[in-house]
Amino acid sequence: MLGLTKASLGTAYVVLAKGTLAEGSKLLVKFARGSVHCENCDYRGRLPVKRHEHRIDPAFSCPKCGSSLQVEAGLEVRLIGIK
Repeated sequence: MLGLTKASLGTAYVVLAKGTLAEGSKLLVKFARGSVHCENCDYRGRLPVKRHEHRIDPAFSCPKCGSSLQVEAGLEVRLIGIK
């Protein structure tokens, strides 16, 4: 839900790793599934996203009733480990 891609993260990683012990290492990326909640109709789940869509609309609306949504998961980035 942040609009990040493996390519954009990979490019940033190469730039940030240059000149450090991490230079030349590989970045392995795993995306977690995002989820939303509608307080109006109590919908909980994933947003239906069109395949190959290259923009993220920050004004998410409920697929059932059109109300505003609360993002429950999918806005975080976690580093799991470095080997």
